Parts: sequence; structure tokens; C-alpha cells
Amino acid sequence: MMMKHITCATAAALLLSAPAAFAQAPVTPQPNSDRPKAAMGQRLRDGARTGQLTRGELAQIRSRLTAFRAHAKAQRATGQLSREARASLRQEWRRVSRLVFTLRHNRVHRTNR
Repeated sequence: MMMKHITCATAAALLLSAPAAFAQAPVTPQPNSDRPKAAMGQRLRDGARTGQLTRGELAQIRSRLTAFRAHAKAQRATGQLSREARASLRQEWRRVSRLVFTLRHNRVHRTNR
């Protein structure tokens, strides 16, 4: 008889605690900050491989990326990034990304690979 009470009590405790386990807030993964960099590198490699980007265009993009990285490094050196600084960096990254798209689709192809 005692065993019946222990089993019922254990089952009741499990049933009551199950909803609490599912009610926890879901864990959201942190965004991978290397993903845009890797994607940009792949876009540049693909553009160079297929001839969509000339050597001059690649040099132009690389200098823009170097300037972006220097600006980002300077912003991060101040400590915590402000909302305006993050917005500025995001806008600058989008400009570089648009430049890559524009130069890859300007119908100028490299002839000698």
C-alpha cells in the first residue's frame, strides 16, 4: 500500500513539473559575426573566378573593405559601441556590399584569367 502512495506521488509530481519545464523562454542563438565576412569573401572569389570582377574592381573593393575595417576598429577601440556607431558601421557595410553587387553586374568581364 505504501508503494502505491509513493508511485502516485511521484507521478503527480512529474505531471505538475512538466508544464514548468516547457514554459521556459527559448534560447536564441547569438548571431555569427563572421558570417557576413565569409559571405563577402566568397562573393569576391566567385566574381574573380568567373571574370565578373576585373583586377581594378577587386582593388577598389579591397581598399573599401580596408577602410571599413579601419573604421570599425577605431569605433570598437572606444569601448562599447553606441547605437549611432553600430548604425554607421552597418550602413558602411551595406555600401560596400552594394558596390560589390554593382561591380559584379556591370557587364565588364575580365578577358585573361
